Amino acid sequence: MATMTIEYNEKDTNVMQVLSGLIGAGVFHRQNEKRFSGFKNALQETQEMSADIVLNGIAGYKTLDDLLNED
Repeated sequence: MATMTIEYNEKDTNVMQVLSGLIGAGVFHRQNEKRFSGFKNALQETQEMSADIVLNGIAGYKTLDDLLNED
């Protein structure tokens, strides 16, 4: 089985009907959304941390070396 990624306009009702039909017929299967939502959460957290560092500096954050040396 091969994996394919598609980009589409989710506001286009015709496209959504076609995709829903293909998924319903078992031709396509949706990838697990949990994996992608975890990435979205990590990205959001990174953006928040970046904004905090810009405003308040790096106090309170560990370096990569600190994290690697933790037991």
